[in-house]
Amino acid sequence: MKQTFALISFLAATLAPMQVGAQTDSLQQFADALQKLTPFLKVEKEEKGEYEKAFNDYYVRRINQNGLADWGAYATAFRQASAKGVPRAPGGSYKRVGPWKELGPWNLDIPYKPYYGSSRPTTGRITAAAWDPTSLTTYYVSSAGGGVWKTTDDGANWSPLSDTATWPHLQVGGIVVDPRDKNKIYAGLGDSRGFFRFYSSGVMESTDAGATWTLNATPAGNPTTRMAIDPSKGNVLMTTGKSVYYDLYSASYKAEAGKVYIKKPGGNYVEPAGLPANTLWLGCSIGAKDRNLKRTYYVAGLQLDGAGGGTMQVWAGKDGDNWQNLNVPGAAVAALGPSSGIDISASPANVNNVYVVNGNNRRVYRFDLAAATWNDITTPTFPVDLSPGDSYNWSQANYDIHISCSYTPGGNRDVLYCGLITFASSDDEGATWTDIGQTYMAAPMTHNDQHCAAYSPLDPSWVLFGNDGGVFGVKYNKTTRSWSSVLNGINHPNVAQFFHGAVAMNSKDNVIGGTQDNASPRSFGASSPNDAMAPSLGNWNNCGGGDGGWSAVDGSAALTSYTAETGELWGTTDGWTIRATGNGNASVFPIRTPFWPDGPGGNFLSYDSNSFVGAGSLTHTGATLYYAGYRYLFRYSRGNALDGNFSRFDNSASGIGGGDGRPRYRMGTDDALYQSSGTSLPRTNIGFITTVCVAPSDPATVYVGTSDGYVWVTRNATNASLHGVTFTRIDRNLPLRSINEIVVHPFDSEKVWVVLGGTGDTKDYVWHCPDTRTLFGSAPWINLDSQGLFPVCHNTIALDPKRPLSTFYVGTDVGVKMTTDAGATWSSITTSASLPNVQVNKLAASGCTSSLTAFTFGRGAWQMPVDNAAIQGFGFSPSTLKGGDGTTLRIVLWAPAPIFGATIALSPPNPYVPVPGLVFIPPGMQEAVLPLGTTPVLAPTVVSITASYAGESRVTPITLLP
Repeated sequence: MKQTFALISFLAATLAPMQVGAQTDSLQQFADALQKLTPFLKVEKEEKGEYEKAFNDYYVRRINQNGLADWGAYATAFRQASAKGVPRAPGGSYKRVGPWKELGPWNLDIPYKPYYGSSRPTTGRITAAAWDPTSLTTYYVSSAGGGVWKTTDDGANWSPLSDTATWPHLQVGGIVVDPRDKNKIYAGLGDSRGFFRFYSSGVMESTDAGATWTLNATPAGNPTTRMAIDPSKGNVLMTTGKSVYYDLYSASYKAEAGKVYIKKPGGNYVEPAGLPANTLWLGCSIGAKDRNLKRTYYVAGLQLDGAGGGTMQVWAGKDGDNWQNLNVPGAAVAALGPSSGIDISASPANVNNVYVVNGNNRRVYRFDLAAATWNDITTPTFPVDLSPGDSYNWSQANYDIHISCSYTPGGNRDVLYCGLITFASSDDEGATWTDIGQTYMAAPMTHNDQHCAAYSPLDPSWVLFGNDGGVFGVKYNKTTRSWSSVLNGINHPNVAQFFHGAVAMNSKDNVIGGTQDNASPRSFGASSPNDAMAPSLGNWNNCGGGDGGWSAVDGSAALTSYTAETGELWGTTDGWTIRATGNGNASVFPIRTPFWPDGPGGNFLSYDSNSFVGAGSLTHTGATLYYAGYRYLFRYSRGNALDGNFSRFDNSASGIGGGDGRPRYRMGTDDALYQSSGTSLPRTNIGFITTVCVAPSDPATVYVGTSDGYVWVTRNATNASLHGVTFTRIDRNLPLRSINEIVVHPFDSEKVWVVLGGTGDTKDYVWHCPDTRTLFGSAPWINLDSQGLFPVCHNTIALDPKRPLSTFYVGTDVGVKMTTDAGATWSSITTSASLPNVQVNKLAASGCTSSLTAFTFGRGAWQMPVDNAAIQGFGFSPSTLKGGDGTTLRIVLWAPAPIFGATIALSPPNPYVPVPGLVFIPPGMQEAVLPLGTTPVLAPTVVSITASYAGESRVTPITLLP
């Protein structure tokens, strides 16, 4: 039924402009609209089961040669990223890099309503919220990868509180404010339910309302799941653990135990006695005062049995002591899975009421403390299904699950807020429920995937809640027993989590990237009222849907770009002009990819067991060839059509694998030529393509890297028959870890750089091959990472377009480092250059615009200048001469023109020195020399000529004499 409502809503919006006319035209429009809707319903539902792919993509890239990840290495990397340092600058007028400037996405539009809400903006995953106890307009939120934010004007504007070197990392799982002292704030680090679930540096604490912070490292290593604070005593109650995840190696769900901590004012975090060991603690709460002025502390979790199952636990202790098991129903967990989650909330007004949401048996309960009884309050009005019987709302309760209890003004009735995929509420202790989120319905109020809720101590009818789309809010009306949206459609913190991104070569404001659960934001730099926050990038629109992925902008046609989503690739030739507003457009074309749900076999993603985000590359001239890599490698030729199909490299002669095209999986020392140090990887058949790179100077040369350490090259990729394309392995002497990105010299297709994954491995994350044709001789890969800066996963590398052999930038899990001497020395350009300690997934450098853009996983997109100018020299010779004589105009670029050339505009037109309006410098060339005539003059005349290129203008004069 819910699918029907979504269908009606989408078709109504899509067909609204349709005029009464030929029946054939109407049916065609209907069919077109239905085709566009299909991925929204089909992919959104299925992608919830694909979260395990996203996590394993993340995890596999971070294991070392022993098949393990060293999460303790992050502590070292965080210190290094926070260190002050300035990169060494070579001679000449090379400008020091920085500072970084935040681009957004600000005011991000939704791609469509189901799952995203009714109106802009959307942003990224919020993990917890907390109110200032003295103000209804001041509150705080924490995010999965973007730190802690504060607003003092009811969400109109937000300030990041964690963009400083004091913060070791920006993954935050909980936040509380002391109700007795608004200046005391506690933020628990770690992202237990997301990717960064294996590590935490501890708890950040502030005594001045977030102005400054100190790290308390006592709970280090244990990611925060929930936090609560005692309104009477100021005690902090905290649960930690490493939540349920799918382990690819064992093909089963796993979890890791955590701890419970209590911190009393003036004391440290201590573990209370009497709680069971080996438990993943997932929720906590503190109840109302009893007649003895004591409060009951509650914790909930999953005790692991070591055999793939466990027991749901709910424990209670007066003021945190003398803990007792409350024996929650549905406790037995036969096997961990995507619904193995639990959360708890005690009534702040009724000392006897405690509420639990149990994903294991998909029920909500109220516990009566006085009677010691459990009551099932999962009534028929509680939201359950997308389609009848599928229990869709419960389908990922290890990820999005929370319950929070507020109360009506006067305290006579509990008001419940229960978040799963949608957001439900009850004001009668669960007798009836209202789906106030309706996130997968035709008219949703908010984004899907709920993670937290918090009521205001000043007025409990005001409630903040956080989800994968940002922070929202509702206000409860006691008289009408209804809820209204109060924080939908205003600004959000910029906590977007980019998987990938791209920037046009000739415009640093033409930006697009794929994000976690917020589709593919894009901006052309349109002005908006938000320009004060992000000049020229105040309004972002959205393309695609679901989780965005790999993105690209055509180098020669900046309005042509691509972005991936789960199950589909979208492209445009007019810059998403209409598609971004949700109306559809003939020039926005879906490309039927090999991982489409109705591919061979008929099962979702059965054709290509992908890596969730995938990898891709365009040819650099015309973008007519596109390569996509998941488990297989594919080629798509656009030609003159706007849609088509991918073809798979499936012949054994390709060299990528056997006859089915599947890559061969390297199991360690498989032959003498490719012998690697260390032990072999303890896994098989789990590899996937992580990076694809077409050589900018030669579209026939394509490099492919995989998660299990392979590097392949073909030099005949443009062969008309895929059966004739041959690949050769070139990963000789590289460490046996994930090949996270390959880049190629802009004018030499055989010079290659790679960055590797892993954690804890030192001094070997960046490698270079000067000539891939000599790898079988005496010139193996060269290690450029001898300094050992940031011993954690390296995700991306960008060559400086003006000095590609000596200067490059590398994005890691904790920020960006750079070298100006080909890797002899490295410097951090993170907090010292105004970039937070954030995971950077993609860097894009542009010589045309002298800029470097970073797409981060938690703090959106950032950009910095990396050089002085695009035009190095511009002048006449001679510059003073007799009118009527000849002269020469010389234009010199800072770097060779990119692969599609450089076009310089000259102005103004004048009768004295007839300069051309446009001057083209071919690819690889660095200057243009123009012999020019002049006109006789009767008096000394000075003419000024302006050259404009890549957003920069240079002026030069010429003086004509009589």
